[in-house]
Amino acid sequence: MLQNKLKYFHNCCTSHIIGRHIKLVNKIWQYLDSKETLNEAGMLKIDEYMTQRKNNLEFYVRNKNINNGERFYKSILPQCYHGGKVNLPKNRRNL
Repeated sequence: MLQNKLKYFHNCCTSHIIGRHIKLVNKIWQYLDSKETLNEAGMLKIDEYMTQRKNNLEFYVRNKNINNGERFYKSILPQCYHGGKVNLPKNRRNL
């Protein structure tokens, strides 16, 4: 449900970027085709941006020696891939 709201918000932002908006014609709302607006704006779907972000985070954690990165990777990333909540410790030094 939240993902659908995010997609809708992304599509609305894209239509505002290109300067085209939904219109009320004869008491009927006419919506824009999201594929056309994304193409015109030169943007990708929000799902693709989220996948890129997850991949970048995974690459960073695997290849950088951050505070016990292996534990960080195992405890947080799999939850992100399945849409689960991520609960970071209050004291970030424990990462």
